Amino acid sequence: MNSNLFQRECKFFYSVDEQGKHPKSHLPEIAFLGRSNVGKSSLINALVNRKNLVRTSNTPGSTIKINYFNLADKITLVDLPGHGYTKRSKELVNKLSYLIEGYISNRENLKMIVLIIDSRRGIKKEDELLLNFFQSKSINILLVLNKIDKLKKSECEFIMSSTKNILKILDISTEIIAVSCTKKTGIQNLKQKIIHSINNS
Repeated sequence: MNSNLFQRECKFFYSVDEQGKHPKSHLPEIAFLGRSNVGKSSLINALVNRKNLVRTSNTPGSTIKINYFNLADKITLVDLPGHGYTKRSKELVNKLSYLIEGYISNRENLKMIVLIIDSRRGIKKEDELLLNFFQSKSINILLVLNKIDKLKKSECEFIMSSTKNILKILDISTEIIAVSCTKKTGIQNLKQKIIHSINNS
């Protein structure tokens, strides 16, 4: 496989909001996770060069299900619910946390999690907990700093440096990619990293 795969047809095929209801599939899965409003849906759309494959919203916390997208019958892209949205009810927060944890812990064909961070906000405590959890499960992680078009060059350099320092303190080894969905900066690099993780798994 190579990054040209992302030019082929990608379509939604399954949605789940209950534990244990995930689709049976032999395809490798790449899951996308991030705090609410980090641009997760926009990133998936940018990867497959579609505007509305994944619905975007200005309202944080819109994704409350796990959504599956089939890319050319070669890869499944998995859109996980956004986390960290404080205005959700405690019951819903607990349900989504259980849903995400269950998926990550039990999905055998999960090849990598793309953890998306808003570059203007940086890594938060909840992101640190997720990174530690992924590492405890020996899950391949790729960290994406999104919305870099909102920052000056010096600010981009600072957030990249500070993120590396946090990962070093956490003793977590993962690559970091800075991207902009609107300007397509870093998108090709992200495609290559995803394909590499699958080809070498």
